[in-house]
Amino acid sequence: MKRTPAGVRALVPLEAEQRTQVVRKIQGTFESAGFRRVVTPTFELYDSISPGLGPYLKGECFNMLDRDGQLLALRPDMTAAVARLVAHQMKGQRGELKLYYSGPVFRRRAWQHEFYQSGVELIGPRSPEADVAVISCIDRALRNAGLKDYLIDVGHRDSLRRYKPAAQAALVNRDYSEFGRLPHLKSAPWPGAPAYLKKISQLLSKAGLKSRIQFNEGLVKDIAYYTGVIFEFISPRYGYVLASGGRYDQLLGTYGDHRPAVGGAIHVDQVLGALKQKQSAPRKIDTPHTTIAVPKGHLLRKTLELFSAAGYRFQRADIDDRQLSFSDRSGHLRFIVVRPTDVPVYVEHGAVDLGIVGKDILLETRPKVAELADLKFGRCRLVVAAPKNKKLSIRKLPHHVRVATKFTYGAEKFFADRGFDPQIIKLYGSVELGPLFGLADVIVDLVDTGNTLRANGLEIIDEIYTSTARLIANQSYLRARRAVLQPILNKLL
Repeated sequence: MKRTPAGVRALVPLEAEQRTQVVRKIQGTFESAGFRRVVTPTFELYDSISPGLGPYLKGECFNMLDRDGQLLALRPDMTAAVARLVAHQMKGQRGELKLYYSGPVFRRRAWQHEFYQSGVELIGPRSPEADVAVISCIDRALRNAGLKDYLIDVGHRDSLRRYKPAAQAALVNRDYSEFGRLPHLKSAPWPGAPAYLKKISQLLSKAGLKSRIQFNEGLVKDIAYYTGVIFEFISPRYGYVLASGGRYDQLLGTYGDHRPAVGGAIHVDQVLGALKQKQSAPRKIDTPHTTIAVPKGHLLRKTLELFSAAGYRFQRADIDDRQLSFSDRSGHLRFIVVRPTDVPVYVEHGAVDLGIVGKDILLETRPKVAELADLKFGRCRLVVAAPKNKKLSIRKLPHHVRVATKFTYGAEKFFADRGFDPQIIKLYGSVELGPLFGLADVIVDLVDTGNTLRANGLEIIDEIYTSTARLIANQSYLRARRAVLQPILNKLL
């Protein structure tokens, strides 16, 4: 029997003590830099907090009603909560405000709903010196917590302005296949970078951080309130972001107090994970070994052909999905063979560097990975199909259409976007049987030739999208280990 809901966890005494020790070290660093603690409510009136959240964070909210029928939200973001507090309760305090916080944040993530953050907000100054002061403070806090092996990615919101909307969306979503190339990643601001970053670069060098800094054209966020510099602390040995933040000069204005600000949050759970990883399985940034998750089934053969064509050779020619892992002859590439739906899980959580998976799985599960390339093989289509003898079309379907499918997200989005209120029936086996036995009006399923549909008296009445195999990467490793991964990508693409 499950003792806690999915996405949250209880801490036993040792785990609680470890987190407390790390948080105390972080808070001590903040206090020594002159920051004072504030505490925001665990839940807020949704109408009060929502003006500063933007579409992404609004979609991540856990909402509930109080006994008076007012809509509440569990705190989805510390920065917005502090901004609301300052605007509503500290508006008369002018000049520079240096505030810090520690506490849990709640979002509707796929695998973690509650996570702990400690961070700083510097309110009032609008200058590159203030931005670098926050970055330097986060750096000192991480080092005091026991971490040393990390890099600091620096980008700017204005990086998006030089691109058309489709390219902007691709950068935000880290879909570099759609963007057309990997973003620039350099030790100095890239050609065409916002001029503001040149001053940031000079100040970071003076602060002794030059060896850790890399300027990333692709560091743009889906959190709407960022207006300038954006930064992330990443580790070459751990596949998660350790800390993040940036400038948000318009956020307080959404709550009625027009003041510039910059801040950053340390993701305490990820710091604890990185410390544990450091002790148990150290991984060097310059290791030549790269691990790749490849799918069982029909994509495995094509994947091996791709690597063979790129010049990689294997110990044996009869590799199949009964082998769970194998290496190329050089020993530099290690492959693990997993279910297709598990590939993005291994990649997102940093168990592997790269993966190959169908676009259908990426669209259905929406993992936080970087999509590098369309590999052009494994082509299939996600379609809507109905019994041929009923001569149906999308326009003839009932408003509350019953849809049998394995692809619940894609099916629901397709019909909802067209004004339907669909009843989605998730099946794990042969969805073609659904309409034949009255379970559903239509099905949504992947097809290659369509022979199975025709054999069961079904016909395609609409196509949702075409899927092909994609090369994906862990977001942190792609940046922290670019020197190792780039030669592999050059051979493959």
